[in-house]
Amino acid sequence: MENTFKPRCCGIWSALSKEQLNFADIINEFIDNARAAAATRITVHLVQTDTDEFSLEVTDDGYGMAREDFDQIFSVGALRGALAYKRCGMGLKVALANADPENLSWEIRTKTTNGECSYIGAPYAEQMAFESLNPKELKSLRRSGTIISSMLSRSVFERGLEGTESDEERIAMLVEILRVTYAPLLPKEQQEEGDSHLSIQLLWTPLLGQKQIIDLTALSPIWAQQNVGYDRANIVKHDSEVYAQYTLGKINLMPENWRFYRGDRKSAGLMVYLHGRLVQYGIFSEIWNCENPRQNDFLFVVNLDGVVTKLPLCNGGKTQLKIEDTTVHDFLRWVQQTCPEPLKG
Repeated sequence: MENTFKPRCCGIWSALSKEQLNFADIINEFIDNARAAAATRITVHLVQTDTDEFSLEVTDDGYGMAREDFDQIFSVGALRGALAYKRCGMGLKVALANADPENLSWEIRTKTTNGECSYIGAPYAEQMAFESLNPKELKSLRRSGTIISSMLSRSVFERGLEGTESDEERIAMLVEILRVTYAPLLPKEQQEEGDSHLSIQLLWTPLLGQKQIIDLTALSPIWAQQNVGYDRANIVKHDSEVYAQYTLGKINLMPENWRFYRGDRKSAGLMVYLHGRLVQYGIFSEIWNCENPRQNDFLFVVNLDGVVTKLPLCNGGKTQLKIEDTTVHDFLRWVQQTCPEPLKG
């Protein structure tokens, strides 16, 4: 058959769907995939189509997916892009499987920089077909980009957004999670003219109601006192091109602060970003060798950038550093040296 490709390890869709990603993490995976394709503008469109059904569409202006790469892109463990947290090649497949565990509704439309337009859709199988599209069918992509879409059940939509009583509250929580996850990349609320940032727009259309358009801005803690710094001196051994931008100090323990900044045992201590993407928060005792107090207003936020290749993440995930690894020990030691007494700070 023409226009076919064969993903490797294709028979594990049900296993991938059992990862039970939170809804925000599904969206994060699609955003990460877009950033790996050099996207600068990303739109997340969520529409409630029925009481317990939603459609999700994520559009980016990256360089698209070339047909000769389909075998690799859709194979489990295939790499795409050079970002430090994209090294395991699982994100796109895991996110699709969690959004659409029945493997029935997901679709991808993509346009490369040379104008090649393609469609790939469910089901994920041993042999998959793609269709050629007329560029007029992808007018919204302009020069290039990718559109990923899927239907969602209510259980997927609500996963990780517990503690809320309405869909409006769930959307508000989702927005705050995204604003924290990509804070170093997003524009500040008072953006200076000429600043260049990642643009993420959330469009939310409830079953009964008007479409809401939300342009995401960076969500930072409300500081009581802070110290801003920059360092590139041996942060991770044998990775000399790594540098750190960091802010440390005390945060105001106020209701206005989001859950990442509420000063409890989970949120206090160290927050780590890789290339502007949150990968870890809540590290404390491993660095300062003392118990994290129940209420702790100390926070150390660090964004590592440059050639970050030796800072491992657990199982290739994006929410936990592999603390037992010696290279992570080097990094945590640098944090401890930068702020030796956080409780007295």
